Amino acid sequence: MNHNSTSFRWLLLASLTLMTSLCTEANPKGTKNVLLGTSPRKGSTGKSYRQATGEAILQNGQVTGVRITNRGHYSTDTKVGVVFSGGGGSGASGKAELRLNSVGMEPATLFWLEVKGVQITNPGSGYTSPPTVTFVVQ
Repeated sequence: MNHNSTSFRWLLLASLTLMTSLCTEANPKGTKNVLLGTSPRKGSTGKSYRQATGEAILQNGQVTGVRITNRGHYSTDTKVGVVFSGGGGSGASGKAELRLNSVGMEPATLFWLEVKGVQITNPGSGYTSPPTVTFVVQ
């Protein structure tokens, strides 16, 4: 066994130990589900692990949609809102549509939320350029 494979095994073991220690709960099958918790990364906000990003789509001065450029990663108990700013107009609002994602690792499964889209609840008016889309933890 070379040094690289030993280092990799220790890193894998440390990662699995950390994940299983995060907010675990038993399920009926006896395996564990790991819920993604707050990130220790510097600059993270609230319970966000990785901030989602998107670009507003305009038609006739109104926001008609959002193209998701990064789905982000959020803990399973996080609520995510959408804020539109700039672009010369006002009044646009939307609701973040989230989906549960997971990756299975025996004997644990890691769960997180990600943004799958934005439902426009008010297109606003008067936009001359796409407003900035910001996903905020509520």
